[in-house]
Amino acid sequence: MTFPIIGWLIMLAQGMKPWNKDANSHRALQYSIMGSTQWVLDSTGSDGVRESWLIGFESHYKIVERIEFDLDIDKNKFVTWVSRQSGKKYDYLDVIGDLLRVLNIISFNKIGRNYKRLTCNEVFISFCQDILNIDLGDPDQYDLLSTDEIARKLKRGDYGHIS
Repeated sequence: MTFPIIGWLIMLAQGMKPWNKDANSHRALQYSIMGSTQWVLDSTGSDGVRESWLIGFESHYKIVERIEFDLDIDKNKFVTWVSRQSGKKYDYLDVIGDLLRVLNIISFNKIGRNYKRLTCNEVFISFCQDILNIDLGDPDQYDLLSTDEIARKLKRGDYGHIS
Protein backbone atom coordinates (compact mmCIF):
# COMPACT_ATOMS: atom_id res chain seq x y z
CA MET A 1 0.00 0.00 0.00
CA THR A 2 1.31 3.43 -0.90
CA PHE A 3 1.10 6.51 1.28
CA PRO A 4 -1.84 8.64 0.05
CA ILE A 5 0.16 11.87 -0.31
CA ILE A 6 -2.35 13.63 -2.60
CA GLY A 7 -5.24 12.69 -0.30
CA TRP A 8 -3.38 13.97 2.75
CA LEU A 9 -2.45 17.23 1.01
CA ILE A 10 -6.07 17.74 -0.03
CA MET A 11 -7.29 17.12 3.53
CA LEU A 12 -4.67 19.41 5.08
CA ALA A 13 -5.50 22.19 2.62
CA GLN A 14 -9.18 21.84 3.59
CA GLY A 15 -8.30 22.27 7.27
CA MET A 16 -8.90 18.59 8.05
CA LYS A 17 -6.59 16.41 10.09
CA PRO A 18 -5.96 13.32 7.92
CA TRP A 19 -5.49 11.10 10.98
CA ASN A 20 -9.04 11.85 12.24
CA LYS A 21 -11.66 9.24 11.41
CA ASP A 22 -14.00 11.75 9.76
CA ALA A 23 -11.33 13.28 7.47
CA ASN A 24 -11.86 12.57 3.79
CA SER A 25 -10.46 13.53 0.41
CA HIS A 26 -12.86 12.04 -2.11
CA ARG A 27 -16.30 12.60 -3.61
CA ALA A 28 -18.34 10.22 -5.73
CA LEU A 29 -21.68 10.23 -7.50
CA GLN A 30 -23.82 7.23 -6.53
CA TYR A 31 -26.81 6.34 -8.68
CA SER A 32 -29.18 3.67 -9.90
CA ILE A 33 -31.43 3.82 -12.90
CA MET A 34 -34.97 2.51 -12.46
CA GLY A 35 -34.09 0.44 -9.38
CA SER A 36 -31.12 -1.30 -10.98
CA THR A 37 -27.81 -2.09 -9.36
CA GLN A 38 -26.24 0.77 -7.39
CA TRP A 39 -23.37 2.38 -9.31
CA VAL A 40 -20.71 4.95 -8.49
CA LEU A 41 -18.99 7.40 -10.81
CA ASP A 42 -15.81 8.93 -9.44
CA SER A 43 -12.34 10.05 -10.44
CA THR A 44 -9.12 8.89 -8.82
CA GLY A 45 -5.46 9.46 -9.50
CA SER A 46 -4.86 5.83 -10.36
CA ASP A 47 -7.92 5.23 -12.56
CA GLY A 48 -9.25 8.58 -13.73
CA VAL A 49 -13.03 8.75 -14.20
CA ARG A 50 -14.59 5.33 -13.79
CA GLU A 51 -17.86 3.58 -13.15
CA SER A 52 -17.98 0.85 -10.55
CA TRP A 53 -20.49 -1.10 -8.55
CA LEU A 54 -21.30 0.45 -5.20
CA ILE A 55 -20.44 -2.76 -3.34
CA GLY A 56 -16.89 -2.70 -4.76
CA PHE A 57 -16.53 1.00 -4.07
CA GLU A 58 -17.60 0.53 -0.45
CA SER A 59 -15.13 -2.29 0.02
CA HIS A 60 -12.30 0.04 -1.04
CA TYR A 61 -13.36 3.41 0.43
CA LYS A 62 -14.53 4.37 3.90
CA ILE A 63 -17.85 6.19 3.58
CA VAL A 64 -17.80 9.16 5.96
CA GLU A 65 -21.01 10.88 4.90
CA ARG A 66 -23.75 10.40 2.33
CA ILE A 67 -25.82 13.27 1.03
CA GLU A 68 -28.75 11.60 -0.69
CA PHE A 69 -31.49 13.07 -2.84
CA ASP A 70 -33.79 11.72 -5.51
CA LEU A 71 -33.85 13.40 -8.89
CA ASP A 72 -36.23 13.00 -11.77
CA ILE A 73 -33.86 13.33 -14.71
CA ASP A 74 -33.70 12.18 -18.33
CA LYS A 75 -32.20 8.67 -17.97
CA ASN A 76 -30.92 8.51 -21.57
CA LYS A 77 -29.20 11.89 -21.24
CA PHE A 78 -27.60 10.75 -17.97
CA VAL A 79 -26.36 7.42 -19.40
CA THR A 80 -24.87 9.26 -22.39
CA TRP A 81 -23.21 11.77 -20.06
CA VAL A 82 -21.72 8.99 -17.89
CA SER A 83 -20.29 7.25 -20.95
CA ARG A 84 -18.66 10.54 -22.06
CA GLN A 85 -17.07 11.05 -18.64
CA SER A 86 -15.84 7.47 -18.18
CA GLY A 87 -12.22 7.00 -19.10
CA LYS A 88 -11.15 10.63 -18.71
CA LYS A 89 -7.85 10.96 -16.88
CA TYR A 90 -7.41 12.48 -13.42
CA ASP A 91 -6.63 16.19 -13.30
CA TYR A 92 -3.54 16.42 -11.07
CA LEU A 93 -2.87 20.01 -12.17
CA ASP A 94 -6.30 21.06 -10.94
CA VAL A 95 -5.55 19.54 -7.53
CA ILE A 96 -2.34 21.55 -7.34
CA GLY A 97 -4.24 24.71 -8.33
CA ASP A 98 -6.94 23.93 -5.74
CA LEU A 99 -4.32 23.55 -3.03
CA LEU A 100 -2.69 26.85 -3.98
CA ARG A 101 -6.09 28.59 -4.01
CA VAL A 102 -7.22 27.14 -0.68
CA LEU A 103 -3.86 28.14 0.85
CA ASN A 104 -4.39 31.70 -0.49
CA ILE A 105 -1.27 31.57 -2.66
CA ILE A 106 -3.43 32.26 -5.73
CA SER A 107 -6.95 33.69 -5.81
CA PHE A 108 -8.20 31.93 -8.95
CA ASN A 109 -7.30 28.44 -10.14
CA LYS A 110 -6.03 28.84 -13.71
CA ILE A 111 -3.96 25.66 -13.56
CA GLY A 112 -6.54 22.90 -14.21
CA ARG A 113 -8.25 24.13 -17.38
CA ASN A 114 -8.56 20.72 -18.98
CA TYR A 115 -12.03 19.32 -19.59
CA LYS A 116 -10.52 16.03 -20.78
CA ARG A 117 -9.26 15.47 -17.24
CA LEU A 118 -11.43 15.61 -14.13
CA THR A 119 -11.06 15.48 -10.34
CA CYS A 120 -13.79 13.91 -8.22
CA ASN A 121 -15.19 17.40 -7.48
CA GLU A 122 -15.36 18.22 -11.16
CA VAL A 123 -17.34 15.06 -11.89
CA PHE A 124 -20.04 16.22 -9.46
CA ILE A 125 -19.97 19.87 -10.61
CA SER A 126 -20.18 18.74 -14.25
CA PHE A 127 -23.17 16.54 -13.36
CA CYS A 128 -24.92 19.53 -11.80
CA GLN A 129 -24.24 21.71 -14.82
CA ASP A 130 -24.69 19.23 -17.67
CA ILE A 131 -27.58 17.13 -16.33
CA LEU A 132 -29.35 19.38 -13.81
CA ASN A 133 -28.76 22.61 -15.78
CA ILE A 134 -27.51 24.49 -12.71
CA ASP A 135 -25.03 27.21 -13.63
CA LEU A 136 -22.24 26.92 -11.09
CA GLY A 137 -19.53 28.67 -13.04
CA ASP A 138 -16.02 27.31 -13.40
CA PRO A 139 -15.68 23.73 -12.03
CA ASP A 140 -11.99 24.38 -11.29
CA GLN A 141 -12.97 26.80 -8.51
CA TYR A 142 -14.65 24.20 -6.27
CA ASP A 143 -12.92 22.36 -3.46
CA LEU A 144 -14.26 19.46 -1.39
CA LEU A 145 -16.14 21.59 1.11
CA SER A 146 -17.80 23.84 -1.47
CA THR A 147 -18.81 20.74 -3.46
CA ASP A 148 -20.41 19.34 -0.30
CA GLU A 149 -22.33 22.58 0.16
CA ILE A 150 -23.77 22.30 -3.35
CA ALA A 151 -24.92 18.75 -2.58
CA ARG A 152 -26.57 19.94 0.63
CA LYS A 153 -28.32 22.75 -1.27
CA LEU A 154 -29.61 20.21 -3.79
CA LYS A 155 -30.95 18.07 -0.96
CA ARG A 156 -32.67 21.08 0.65
CA GLY A 157 -34.17 22.11 -2.68
CA ASP A 158 -32.34 25.44 -2.84
CA TYR A 159 -32.02 25.15 -6.61
CA GLY A 160 -35.76 24.66 -7.06
CA HIS A 161 -37.43 21.69 -8.74
CA ILE A 162 -34.87 19.76 -10.77
CA SER A 163 -36.05 17.67 -13.68
